[in-house]
Amino acid sequence: MVGEIKDYPCSYGTKEESIVGVVKAYNLTVPEVYKDGEQMAELARAVKRTTNDGVVYLPFDHAVEAEALGAVVNYGSETVGPRTSGYICDKLEEILDLGTLDTKKGRPAQVLNACRILAEQGETVVLEVVGPITILNGLIDLRAVFKGMRKNPELMEKVFRKIEDDLSSYMQAAVAAGVKIISYGDAIATVPIMGPRVLKNYTEMNVLPFLRRMESELEHKALILLCPKTAYALEGTESASYKPLGMHQGTHPTYEDGWLFAIGKFGFMGQMCIKAGKRRVPAEKLYGIILKDEGDEDHEQ
Repeated sequence: MVGEIKDYPCSYGTKEESIVGVVKAYNLTVPEVYKDGEQMAELARAVKRTTNDGVVYLPFDHAVEAEALGAVVNYGSETVGPRTSGYICDKLEEILDLGTLDTKKGRPAQVLNACRILAEQGETVVLEVVGPITILNGLIDLRAVFKGMRKNPELMEKVFRKIEDDLSSYMQAAVAAGVKIISYGDAIATVPIMGPRVLKNYTEMNVLPFLRRMESELEHKALILLCPKTAYALEGTESASYKPLGMHQGTHPTYEDGWLFAIGKFGFMGQMCIKAGKRRVPAEKLYGIILKDEGDEDHEQ
């Protein structure tokens, strides 16, 4: 019996709050700071110093992937980051006609350049990547997506596969650029928005296979830090389970310390929000995430 999918409550501020004032203080400019790899790297270092983080985060918005596929982006201001603006597709079939996410052009290339600069300077880089539902939200009205998931699963499978292929290329290029942690979140894919039945199917038929694919392709060269909303969906559908990291018991490391410890040892973590990196947790309560083996499915009814 599959358990209920819990929804993780978001209670932390946005990353934009941490860069308010930093852009001005370091004489960086908008939109260049979102479009130029060297300025991105400088801002990432400045944010790290301001917030006393142990890692650097890139990029500074969640529109990079959708923009690379053709979405129109408003680059905002010093206090409001880039946002997708309007839809470029009316029908799901049009998604399949969009170009691929080219890691050598546009913002993806500049983000990867910033990652490379920072990694070469000895920084531990966390690249934030968004999932298919969030990307689609920048391309087409999600009502069409959810209808397609119910009424035309064959077409939606092609749509998801296209986006997953793009994400795979991006994440592999990130690891090649020196990224050690990839934060992966699809915050729209939740019970309140999709409903339990649709989310269950999406998690089992799309999220789990894609994460298995990425674990195989990345070979633990980078830790994938899942948004807890995604982790809860995996746990609730019995698609994954938690396993202690094995850090020294009796200590109280930060969640961030757990990430650094898990690199090369686990494929996934995701029990808390990435913004809780400084929260201290008993070592024995820091967990990695183990995906269900494909062979386990053969024995299910």
